[in-house]
Amino acid sequence: MNKKILTIVVVVAVVILVAILALALNNNPGLNKNNTAATDQADNSAVTDLSNTQAAQVSPGAMPRDEVKDQALIAENLKNKTGSLTAVIAPSDNLSATPGSPEAPKQEVVTSTDKIPAKAIKIQISADGFKPKTFSVNAGQSVTLALTSTDNNAHVFIFPTASLMALTTMVLNGETKTITFNAPAAGTYSFRDDIPSYRSNTGEMIVK
Repeated sequence: MNKKILTIVVVVAVVILVAILALALNNNPGLNKNNTAATDQADNSAVTDLSNTQAAQVSPGAMPRDEVKDQALIAENLKNKTGSLTAVIAPSDNLSATPGSPEAPKQEVVTSTDKIPAKAIKIQISADGFKPKTFSVNAGQSVTLALTSTDNNAHVFIFPTASLMALTTMVLNGETKTITFNAPAAGTYSFRDDIPSYRSNTGEMIVK
């Protein structure tokens, strides 16, 4: 009889204890909130770590995710403006720089005629002189000259004035070379072949 009473007392005590704990949790929601916040923080940390890992795998440089996004936007904007991902090199205004220096207008050897820009001014150079001998442009206009040696000699295209020294270009036998620049102020500028035997071969650039 005493054992039965003891068992009943223990069961009742356990029930009362469970009820007290449940009541305490209901009356203090902060405990659940703190537990939930801790869980959410752990989940967010895991997501952040995963995102950073994925971003590091986007490129060989392991750029952060935001930087990868910025690079993609820059490339897309460039593509929208130019039609390709090839950067457009602005023509130079520093026409008195040393020819071939980084500050001077860019010169490029053209390997085939179809690579000559459509708006380029084509000038043939030979022992007989320039063809054509004269061309006109507007002040500040972007100008591309396509210079071609049409004989068995090298030629040096030059404006014999310090203000246009950067435009000096050597063209080898059968070679075509382009040079792009912004036209100077209005006026008439004489050019010549600077090879000693051909210095009498001259022409004019008329800037309006």
